[in-house]
Amino acid sequence: MYATETRPWRQGLITSRELAEAGVDVTLIVDSAVRSVMGKVDRVFVGADTVASDGSLYNKVGTSAIALAANEFGKEFSVCAETYKFSPLTLLGEPVAIEEREKEEVAKDGEIHPSVKVFNPVFDRTPAKYISGYVTENGIIPPGAIYGEMLRLFGTEILK
Repeated sequence: MYATETRPWRQGLITSRELAEAGVDVTLIVDSAVRSVMGKVDRVFVGADTVASDGSLYNKVGTSAIALAANEFGKEFSVCAETYKFSPLTLLGEPVAIEEREKEEVAKDGEIHPSVKVFNPVFDRTPAKYISGYVTENGIIPPGAIYGEMLRLFGTEILK
């Protein structure tokens, strides 16, 4: 199993430690090395920060690149998400905000030239077409069924 050293907050370090403590044979890699190992994996699983009604995923930055690599290698890309991660506001057409963090998470003052700008988004969007399914407490939901699942969960009154 491979775990990625995810930005921001280096979540991959936490994930790899928890997997190792659970007895899982895990190798920690940087996000940009995903294509180097994609041919060695059977399937990709990621978490979710927000699931939109169109079936797209908003998750830690780098997730969409992992999905693209999985697609290129013909690997299933599954999202593990509790249904509380489904955003009913997206049923109303509300966009999901992509937070941008401070540059100091990437480079501290003095580490880079003062004229260098830093773009540090926390999340990115993975289109539904790259997602095999959402693994939820209610079973596996295909991306194309997310809208209907949200209506079932949150009721049609939200659209009024």
